[in-house]
Amino acid sequence: MSSTQHEAFPAIAVQFSAALAAYEGDVRRIVSPQIDPELYHQIGLRMDEMRMYASSLPTVSVLWVDVMIRHFELMHGMWQQSREGPRVDVAVLLAAQVEAVAALRERCSYLATGRAAGPSRASLQ
Repeated sequence: MSSTQHEAFPAIAVQFSAALAAYEGDVRRIVSPQIDPELYHQIGLRMDEMRMYASSLPTVSVLWVDVMIRHFELMHGMWQQSREGPRVDVAVLLAAQVEAVAALRERCSYLATGRAAGPSRASLQ
């Protein structure tokens, strides 16, 4: 990796953090009894954007995979909720997704500034 690529990490981390914040807001809005197809599409585009940032920051790969898995679980849970069958606690899935996003944003903050953002939510529990 060249030094120029390494120097771009802080800027990429800032952009990634902003995209994560927007994604979290969208995900909080989509968790409702009626799914908004336009918002669902927007969330998909946001995931594509964040995938690009994640691929540029190798040190966030584990946290990014966690966000992707929890995203799938949340979307699947919402789909199940709209169908007859086993009931899913979407609020629990949303909380897990928000926690995963917060951990990744914390890592992005560290990459952007070189300083820890403070204790993680997990360490406070």
